[in-house]
Amino acid sequence: MNYPLLTVLAFALLAVTSSPAAPLPSRDLAPATDGAFRFGQCHASLQAGVLRIGNGRIERTWRVEGDGSLTTHSLLDSAQSLEWVAGSGSTAPATEPPPCALTAESGPAGPTEEPSLLATLRVHPGTGGPIYRFQIFANTAAIVADRTLAGPPAVGAAALGQLNRLESFTPAPAGWTLTRVRIFGRTDLHEGPVVIERPGLAVTAEDTNDSERIADGARFRGNVFFIEDPRTSAGVLWLKYAPLADERPRAIDDKGAVVQRLFDLTVAHGQVMLDSHELAATGGQTYRTVSLVYQGGRAGRIAALQRYHRQMRTYQPGRDGLILCNSWGEWNSRKNLSAPFLVREIDAAAKLGVDVFQIDAGWQNGSFPETVDRTKRNTVGHYGISPRYWNFHPEILPNGLKPLVAQARAHGMQFGLWFSPDSFNELGAWEKDKARVLELHAEGASYFKFDLLRIFTPRAEDHFQRLVEELIHETGGRLTIDLDVTGGHSPRPGYFGNPHHGPIFVENRFTNFPLNAPPGTPPSDFWPRKDRYFPHCTLRNLWLLAQYFDPVRLRMEFMNNLRNQDLYGDDPLAPAHWSPEYVFATVMCSSPLAWMEVQQLPAVYVEKVAPLVAIWKAHREAMFRGDLIPIGTEPNGHAWTGFFSAAPDRTGGYALLFREDNDITSFELPLPLLTAGNFEVTTLAGQGTARVNGDRLHVELPAARSFVFLKLQRK
Repeated sequence: MNYPLLTVLAFALLAVTSSPAAPLPSRDLAPATDGAFRFGQCHASLQAGVLRIGNGRIERTWRVEGDGSLTTHSLLDSAQSLEWVAGSGSTAPATEPPPCALTAESGPAGPTEEPSLLATLRVHPGTGGPIYRFQIFANTAAIVADRTLAGPPAVGAAALGQLNRLESFTPAPAGWTLTRVRIFGRTDLHEGPVVIERPGLAVTAEDTNDSERIADGARFRGNVFFIEDPRTSAGVLWLKYAPLADERPRAIDDKGAVVQRLFDLTVAHGQVMLDSHELAATGGQTYRTVSLVYQGGRAGRIAALQRYHRQMRTYQPGRDGLILCNSWGEWNSRKNLSAPFLVREIDAAAKLGVDVFQIDAGWQNGSFPETVDRTKRNTVGHYGISPRYWNFHPEILPNGLKPLVAQARAHGMQFGLWFSPDSFNELGAWEKDKARVLELHAEGASYFKFDLLRIFTPRAEDHFQRLVEELIHETGGRLTIDLDVTGGHSPRPGYFGNPHHGPIFVENRFTNFPLNAPPGTPPSDFWPRKDRYFPHCTLRNLWLLAQYFDPVRLRMEFMNNLRNQDLYGDDPLAPAHWSPEYVFATVMCSSPLAWMEVQQLPAVYVEKVAPLVAIWKAHREAMFRGDLIPIGTEPNGHAWTGFFSAAPDRTGGYALLFREDNDITSFELPLPLLTAGNFEVTTLAGQGTARVNGDRLHVELPAARSFVFLKLQRK
C-alpha cells in the first residue's frame, strides 16, 4: 500500500524482549498510558507480542509468533460483543515473540479518502523481516490489511506459505454458513448476470473453474466471501482488493490464459483460511484484504459494505453520481467526430441535462485502435507508432480542447476524454502517459475513461498502480478515472483493483446488432452477440452489483431505445417496448451514462427524459447519501424490483420501484433498515401510488413496464 499523504502523527512503540523500549519521537500525539496509539475512536497497540487494532465497531487481535507470523486470536463485533473466533481465551503467543516495532500514522491516506489510522508492524526491524500494515476508519466496522516481504525470509522466519496465510480460525457460532461471490468481468463476452452468489461448500459443474473439493472441505477462488450466523443474521465479510481471479498477473500467461488456479479461501475441518499468493522467495507485497463485520443480514451487510467503500472514496456531490454522455454507444466509431459535430453534441447534451461531456476514442492524432495493426501496437506501443500519438487530431480538434471546454462550462457541464495507457513493455511508458493526462487535465478534462489495458505481469500491474495513484494525488482528487472492465481478452484491474479512482465502466451495450451474425460474417467470439442492449439486463446488473459496491461508483448505460427497432424482431423485452423515461430510471441509482449521440435523439425522447433528469438531480444528493439497498426480486424482465435508500438518520428515504413486464398491479416490499412507523409518501416521478404498512411499502403501478420514484419521510 502507498500512503504518501498520511500526515503528521507518527509514533514508535517497541516490543523487544532483550532490550529496553526505544524513545518515542517528539510528535503532537503520544501513546496513551495503556500504550495504544489513538485517532478518534481508532486504536492500535502492541503489548507482550499481542497486536490489537480496532474502533467502537470492530476489534481484531493477533499473536506475533516467534517466527514472525501472525496468528488470528480474536475477531470481535464490538457493537454486539460477538466473538467470531472459537477458543479466543489466552492471548499468549505459542512461542517467544521476536523483536518488533509498531508505528502509526493518521489522516487521509489520499485526497479521496476519509481520515484513518494506519498502523505498521515491523518484525525484526531493519533486517528485512515481514512488514504488516493495517488501516482502520472511525465510522466503519472494517479493517484493511496487507503485508510486505523485502526479500527472502530470514533463517528461522516463517515459511512463505505461513506468511501468505492471511487468516486462519474456527468460527465460534454454531451452524455458520458460507457464501462465495462470483463477479464477472470482460463483459463484452458475458451477457448473463455479472454477480452470482454460491452458498456452502458444494462444488457443482458450473463452478469447477473456481472451486475444488479437498479432504473435509473445499477451496475457492474469488474476491468476496462472507460467513453468517443464521440465528442472529450477523456475519463477517472478506474483500480482496485485487483483479478478478482470471485476470491476476500471477495466474495468467502473456496471452491472458489462466495457467494456474490460485485459491483464495479454504474451508476444511471447520476452519476458515484466507490466502494470498504474492509473497515469493524474492519478496513481494500482498493485495489489500478487508475484514468487515455486520449485523442485520443482507441489508445490514450491504449497508456496512457501502459505508466502507465511501471511506475509501468519499461521496462528493459535484464530482460523483453525475450523468456523463459519450457518443460511442451509437457504434459510429470516429466516423462522425468533427469540431462541428462536437459543438452540436454539447448543445444537445445540455438540453437533456448531462453533467459531463466526454469524447471517446478518435480525438487523438495516433492511429485509431480499430484500424491500427494490433501486432504493431503490442510490439512497439503507442509512442513507437508515433511520438505524437496523444496529440489532438488536426482535423477533429484543430483548435484543441479549450473552445469545447468553454462551451461545455457555459452550459454548466464538465469535460472528459477517452484514454488508453500504453500497455507495451509492461506499461513502461506510464510516466509519459501521466504527463500527457496531466496536460489534458490542465486544458479542462477531468473525467477520463481508461481503456484497452493489457496487464499481464506484476511489473505492469505496479506501473499502472503508480500511474493512477500519482494522477489522483497530483490533482488533489479532482481527476476522475473510469476503469473499463469490458475487454474481451485483456486482463485489467477490474472492479476491485483501484477502489478510490472513480467509477467502474461496467459494460458496452449496443442496439446495432441482430441476434445472429449476418451471412458472410467472419467467425468471432462476439456472435451470437453478447453485448446487445436490453434495459432489464442493465437494471439487473446494477441491482446485483449494488450489493457489493457503492452504486455511485457504477457507470451504467441508458440508450436511445427508439433506434434499430427492426433488429430485435418480436422480442417482448426489446428496448423500444419500454418508455424513454423508464430507460433512464433504470440507472438513476448509479452514475448514469448517456451512451448515445445526443443530437440524434428524437424530440419526444428529450421531452420525456429531461424533466425526469431534473427531478433526479434535485434529489440525487440526498438519495446517494443514504444506504442504497436493492429490494424486490432480481430483475429479469418480469419482476417487481427496485432500490431503497435509507436516510443516515433513518427518518425516511427514497424508493425507486419497477414493475417489469408482468400482470401484477400491486406489490409489497420490505423497507430495509427502517423501523415501522407512520410515513408520508410523496410521488416524485412515474405512475403509481404507494403507502407504508408497518415496515412494508405497498405499491400500485397500474401499467406493466412502469416505475415510480418516491420520497418517504417519517411523520
